[in-house]
Amino acid sequence: MGRPPSTVPDGWSGGPRRSLGRSSSGSHEALPPRIGPYLLEGELGRGGMGRVYSARHAQTGAKVAVKLLLEPCPELFARFQREVEAQARADRHPSVLRIHTAGLADGRAYVVMDLAPGGSLEERLRRGPLAPLQAAALVRDLARGLAHAHACGVLHRDLKPANVLFGERGEPLLTDFGPARLAGSDRLTRTGEVLGTPAAMAPEQALGEVDRIDERTDVYGLGALLYACLSGRLPFEGGTLIATLDRVVHQAPQAPSSVQPGVPSALEELCLAALAKDPADRPPSAAAFADALDAFLAGAGAPTTPRRRGVLLAGALAVGALAVGVLAAALLARSPRAAAPTPAAARPEPGAAADRATERRALGPVARAEALLARGEVAGALRLLREAAPIDPAACLRLLRIGREHPEAGVSEEERSRLLAGLALRPASKDPDLEAEVLTALFAPPCRFPQDARRRFRAWAKAHGRERPARGRALARQALKGLSPEARGAFYEDLAALHRDLPSAVSLLAEEAISDLAQGRSYGGTHLGADRAQDPLQLLLELAKKDHPEALYLHTFVVWKFGLGSAAEVRRGFQRAARAGNPDAPWALSLLAAEQGREEEQRKFLDKAVACKSRPGLVWQAVLLADEDPERARTLLERRLPLWRNPLGPEYDYRARAHCVLGKLLLRGSPSPTERARALELLRGAAGAGNAEARELLESLDAAR
Repeated sequence: MGRPPSTVPDGWSGGPRRSLGRSSSGSHEALPPRIGPYLLEGELGRGGMGRVYSARHAQTGAKVAVKLLLEPCPELFARFQREVEAQARADRHPSVLRIHTAGLADGRAYVVMDLAPGGSLEERLRRGPLAPLQAAALVRDLARGLAHAHACGVLHRDLKPANVLFGERGEPLLTDFGPARLAGSDRLTRTGEVLGTPAAMAPEQALGEVDRIDERTDVYGLGALLYACLSGRLPFEGGTLIATLDRVVHQAPQAPSSVQPGVPSALEELCLAALAKDPADRPPSAAAFADALDAFLAGAGAPTTPRRRGVLLAGALAVGALAVGVLAAALLARSPRAAAPTPAAARPEPGAAADRATERRALGPVARAEALLARGEVAGALRLLREAAPIDPAACLRLLRIGREHPEAGVSEEERSRLLAGLALRPASKDPDLEAEVLTALFAPPCRFPQDARRRFRAWAKAHGRERPARGRALARQALKGLSPEARGAFYEDLAALHRDLPSAVSLLAEEAISDLAQGRSYGGTHLGADRAQDPLQLLLELAKKDHPEALYLHTFVVWKFGLGSAAEVRRGFQRAARAGNPDAPWALSLLAAEQGREEEQRKFLDKAVACKSRPGLVWQAVLLADEDPERARTLLERRLPLWRNPLGPEYDYRARAHCVLGKLLLRGSPSPTERARALELLRGAAGAGNAEARELLESLDAAR
């Protein structure tokens, strides 16, 4: 808080030289007495990537710590850069070790940090566990620092006693952000790769499930730190690496009180909640965990027994933060009293959760900020929203919107990036509409955090895509608008994978394929050309090969209208789509028959399309009735055309023709002013879509006036 920003170079040009680090014999080379303006004095410790030395500035005499990368391996150098950037982003909090500068000196990569003379938590715990209140206060302070890091877009991912140092006044300091993940960056961690310390890592880390790692992964790390402080050891110490990882994933940790008697049960509940196997069962954020520890400390004046657990948790709820309420509810659900069945009369009604969420929002910082804005108190509203933004996504979204709509409000581009980074790393909201708003903000062009946004979109679509199809389509369109061309290809793959969950996924792929083809982008020959894993048309083809009804129909339609296949291939494709159950395939077969002059076959397929309730088929039946029975055709078109929404690329031709026919029917006889206005609107739309007949009719009407 109030610290000057760290100085970290934008580029580390050249990288480390091969001669640095270990010699070929494996012995360490002698280190120079000086790195830049810093004189090295003695080794403080060593880790996976380098060594840390005490040092002093040659001119000022200021004492600092200098970390040197000793291995010349490019991947380690990249991780070293990542560590420095992550810690520099987060170090303006008093519980994060501050970085002074970083760079290359004589080809050696180094970083200069505050000296922490109090040693590490690991060293302190060798003398035994901490007193419960001391442990709670220490982890509470670390949780506050971690919440700040999360708000800056940084996940630590390696919380353990060795990575907690003590400053001059004994204050705990987070350090060693080596495995950290930065929101929106190209990840150095691949799916299936395990980074971190096995005895302290979350199950999703142990399984290498990169897409599931978020703020709650670090909450698990805080739980592991609290466990170590209370018991003197990490939750799953001992055994081989594989055995440890297996226990992390499948075995519940031993209760701290069984290792070290005297641990208050309320504090033990908080610790074990943070160590839950499923991220959804943990406190939702580091800030929420810190609030719960604050509440425990506020109510811990008397000895704690299991009987007092509900009292303590009620105290936590009274702190006022929504996150604490969520945590308290989760803990109460685990208590013995919560095991009794809820009487029917006391059970909440289906809409009760939504009503409570609405009530919370009405009393929350966003509503208070809106009231301030209505009174013209912009500065007060911004201050309120900025205070709430690290733990309240709704406040974060409102702040972003103010910055977008009112540039004079002073929401800088740097603050906007920081807010988006915090949103990207937060766990998904359980409110589908709020989560959709978060996704809309993350996908806004240019999308800064494509991997995080795509991960959250996949989760949202799987959970809510079928019940909210229009919102899902809008989110996908926003993604396609905001993602870079490179990221868009991966999003096409997401859409293909979500074809069962997102009703519009297949039609969106078809629209993108049509857009590419209409703009002259090549697909490398025929539609059965070389492998193009991220091309929308190729992805459509892969789904069509699995007899997906809509993919079969749309892929064949695109191939037909853009001349990418023979008439025989097109016919077979539509027949397969019809057999698979697509209702519009018979309509397409009727159009194909009409093109080839087979009128009887055209009628047969059109009748089948009408029987299948194909929307374009029903419209087309009315179009063909226009000459035989104009009044009936008009009635049918008035009723059916609105059902044919979101016409797909080549189908615009047919929809435009239907609009033209209805426009002509409305102009028959003596139309009323309303009918005439509607007819002109339909004809202009049809002409704009390329219908020549509509264009000619409009020209003749203009000439007649």
